[in-house]
Amino acid sequence: MKNQTIKIRNHFSKIAGLMLVLLSLSLPCFAMQFSQPVKIGSSSFGYFNTTGHQIEGATKINATKYLHPVKKAYLGYDKGYATFDGGKLYVHYEGGNQPLVRIGSSDKSNTVQVPCGIIYKINTDQGIILYVLNGDGYDYPSYRLIGKRADGRFVKYVDGEAIDKAYGVGGGDQWYTIDVKKDSIIVHYRMGAKEIFKSVKLQWDESAKWFSYAKI
Repeated sequence: MKNQTIKIRNHFSKIAGLMLVLLSLSLPCFAMQFSQPVKIGSSSFGYFNTTGHQIEGATKINATKYLHPVKKAYLGYDKGYATFDGGKLYVHYEGGNQPLVRIGSSDKSNTVQVPCGIIYKINTDQGIILYVLNGDGYDYPSYRLIGKRADGRFVKYVDGEAIDKAYGVGGGDQWYTIDVKKDSIIVHYRMGAKEIFKSVKLQWDESAKWFSYAKI
């Protein structure tokens, strides 16, 4: 009798376990949700690379002034750093009058190299903070999606130039606008005077822990 009771209990335990597995499979998988992008500042380089970095919206600027070689006047900034988002985001300027900067933390080893541009912030519901850089200048157009993970590391999730080449968007006389629709970041393109509009959707891939993209 005792053995039979144990067998019955084991039988019900297996059934309960199976039901839990089926229940977990039937539960909806909630995708990462995003807030609307908010412009927090910009670090533009100016046309023909003659003005140094023009910094707007910074919380703090600790950088040397750029001395124009011909005009002998200080225009913009050259080497140092600026902070944005209340001091949470650092942009490091390497000097030498070039548009590439390093964005991330105060520690340069925890930064990624990107072209300068307009900076937008997007919050998520999974502990990741996103920063979108809308590229500035002719040499480095397009956009980059930078993420600050929950562990504090900065990574470049999306390089817009790769998407531009894959889908035949971007390049030439174009500009971008970015908005959010629940679990998707939508990047809109307008191709010069031809008034050709295209869009690309960015979504978080939970299994890959990375962003996927598709043209819409």
